[in-house]
Amino acid sequence: PNIACVAGVLCALQQGSTLRAVCERHAAAGTLFDVRRLVVFAQIHGLVKCLRR
Repeated sequence: PNIACVAGVLCALQQGSTLRAVCERHAAAGTLFDVRRLVVFAQIHGLVKCLRR
C-alpha cells in the first residue's frame, strides 16, 4: 500500500466516526491491507488518541 492510502484511512478517523464505518468505507474501496490492524498500530504508536466503540 502507498502512503496516500494509509494516510487517507487515518484521516478518515475523525471525531464522531466509528471504526466500523471507516472499515466498511475502505473495504468497499478495495484496500490492500487490514484497516483494523492499521488502526491498532496507530493507536499503539500514538497516532490515534481515542476510539469509541
